[in-house]
Amino acid sequence: AVNIASTLIRSTLYFYFLEVLNIELLMLVEIIVLGFIFLCEFLVFVNYIVSLNNKRVKAPLSFDKSRIRKYGFFSALNEIGAGIVGKASDFFIVGAMSNSYTLGLYSFAFKQFEYVFKILPIKEVLSIVRPIFIQKFNDVTPDNEEFKLLFNLLIKLLLPIYTFPLLLFFVFGKQLIRLVYKIEYSDAYPLIILMLFSNVVVALSYPTTLVMVIKERMDISLISKSVVVFSIISGVFGMKYFGLIGVVIATLIGDILRNVLIYLLLNKS
Repeated sequence: AVNIASTLIRSTLYFYFLEVLNIELLMLVEIIVLGFIFLCEFLVFVNYIVSLNNKRVKAPLSFDKSRIRKYGFFSALNEIGAGIVGKASDFFIVGAMSNSYTLGLYSFAFKQFEYVFKILPIKEVLSIVRPIFIQKFNDVTPDNEEFKLLFNLLIKLLLPIYTFPLLLFFVFGKQLIRLVYKIEYSDAYPLIILMLFSNVVVALSYPTTLVMVIKERMDISLISKSVVVFSIISGVFGMKYFGLIGVVIATLIGDILRNVLIYLLLNKS
């Protein structure tokens, strides 16, 4: 609830100051949002301290330690490998094969991609959907009719949420860049479009990743990260022959292949 409220506050302030938006106003908006988050977390902390006296001691729960170790081990490896998969790794390719202007242009495109999802409460929606989905279907097989219904409903929910920023930026992106920044940054427009399009893949594949978590198959997630080899090699060739567009397309294809691999391995298991 706090995350959703902070996102709404940030979005409202951004749209209100859109015509006069600058670095100082951006910092002011972030300070206001951080202050709101701090206040809410402080109130939650105070409430927790007050409620400690009323806390009842519960009987200890039994755990399957081998399952916990296995899940924790593969999850830890996944977290370690997360930094070299996806758009973040493209910075190394661009930085090694281009000049500071090209690297700055890619960095600008990546920042705008991130700003879109700071304005829209997508992460907050997923933070609510994920635990509900996992808790409800923890012991249910994929053949369950209710499971299939919610699985398809989740795709229908996420697809427009991820597609909306793409369509909005496709129509108004160039004008927005020129209004808020400078016309020189317009070269980043096609890069941002491709980055936003990559999230359509996320919308289609996110329910599959939830199934992977339910089945405790984090080893599949780890195996799927082997696609990073393709992404790096194709990214290098893409940068050499097509520039930044080539790198972004290579990452997009890598994301598609990774999610297809997860789907196939889950079906096989």
